[in-house]
Amino acid sequence: MKHKTYHLLFLFLINSLISTNLIAQNNYYVLGGDTISDHKVLFQNPFLNAQWCPIYNGTEIIQYSPSEVSIYKTDNSLFVSAEIELDSEQKLVFLELLAEGRVKLYAYHTNYGTYYLVKKPDNSIVFLEKPKKDKTGATLREQILDITGTDETAIYLRRIKYNHSSLISAFERLNHPEKWYRHAFGMGILGGVIQHQINQPSVTLVFLQKEEFIFKPDYSFSGGLVFDFPVDPLRLVISPQYTYFSFLASTRNDNPRNVIGLFTDYNLFIETKMVMMPISLRYALHAGNFALYAGGGVQTSYQIQSKTTLRTSEVSNGPGILIAFHSSQPIETKNKLHMGLLLETGVAYKLKERNHVHMGFSYTYQFTQTKSYQTKFSHNTNQLQFSLSILRSL
Repeated sequence: MKHKTYHLLFLFLINSLISTNLIAQNNYYVLGGDTISDHKVLFQNPFLNAQWCPIYNGTEIIQYSPSEVSIYKTDNSLFVSAEIELDSEQKLVFLELLAEGRVKLYAYHTNYGTYYLVKKPDNSIVFLEKPKKDKTGATLREQILDITGTDETAIYLRRIKYNHSSLISAFERLNHPEKWYRHAFGMGILGGVIQHQINQPSVTLVFLQKEEFIFKPDYSFSGGLVFDFPVDPLRLVISPQYTYFSFLASTRNDNPRNVIGLFTDYNLFIETKMVMMPISLRYALHAGNFALYAGGGVQTSYQIQSKTTLRTSEVSNGPGILIAFHSSQPIETKNKLHMGLLLETGVAYKLKERNHVHMGFSYTYQFTQTKSYQTKFSHNTNQLQFSLSILRSL
C-alpha cells in the first residue's frame, strides 16, 4: 500500500520519568490517567493488538480501544495510542514501541503488512518508506540520517533491511553507539608473541626404526594485518588475520640405541618461517567503551621456508678402537599448506569513534606432515598466541 510521510499527533502525555519506570514493568495499562497492573494484559497477535488492548480480569477478556487506553504493556511488547494518517485516512491505533532512546522506533501492524515509524526530536512521527526494488528513492539509511539531522552515526547504519531485527539493531546502534565498537568493516595492524610447541614428533627410518622426540616450547615475535567483516544484524564479526612468524627448535633422542657395541644418537632440527591466516567468527559482549569477545574458527598456514634435518651420530666402541660416524639428512616438506583449528578470546577498548585497540589470546592446534625418501616424519603443533592490535573502522 502506497503511503506518504505524515506528522502524527499523540493523544497521551506521559512524564518521561514515569514512562521510563513503566517500561521496566510487565503487564500494565494506563486507563484515564491511572496505571493499572492488577489484571493480565494479553498479547493475541500484532494485528489485533494494534486495534485493542485486551485485558483478562479473571473471568472474561475486556477490549479497550486506543481512545480509552493511552499505553499498555504485555509480557514482551509495549504499545502506545496514536493518531496516524495513512492513505488520506485518519486512524486511532496502537503502535508497538520497538526501540527506546534518543530516537524512537515504532511498528504499526496491519493484516496486510507492517509499517515502521520514527519519532523525531520535535515529537512528530514519520513513516519509513520501504525501499523500492528498482532502487529509486531514498534508502533506509538516508531516511534515518535525514530524520536525525546528522551524519555522525553513518558508520553504524549500513545494510539495513525493512524488517524487525535489522531496524531494531540499527536503532540500538543509533541510540547507543558506544556499545557498537566494531559494526563496520575495519582493518588494522597487530603484533605479538607466539609460543610454538611441537607435539612429540616421530621419525620412522627406512629400516623401520621409530624414534620419538620431545621439544621444549619455542617463542617467536609475530606481526601482520587484521581485518573485520561485520555480520549484521547480530553482534558477530568474521575476523581474518595475516600473521608472519618464524621459529627454530631442536632436540635429541635421550635413549641412544645400543646394538652390538654400536651406539646411535639422533638429533632433530626444525627451522620454519610461516604466514598464518586464521579466520574466526567472534561474538562480543559490550560494557561502555569495553567489549569482551570470544570466538573460534580455522587456520591455514603457508610455509615460506621450512628446513627439517635429522642428524645421526653412530659410535662403534669395539675392543681397543673408537670409530665415530656423523651424518645429516634433510627431511623435505610434503606440502606447504597446513590446516588447524583455533579458539580465541580477548578484550577491546574504544579509543575514538572509529579506532579500537584489541588485546587477545588464541590457541591453535595445527596438523603438519613432512617426509623424505628415507624417512617419514609427522608431528602436530600447539600454538598459543598473545597479540595486541589497533583497528580502524572504514
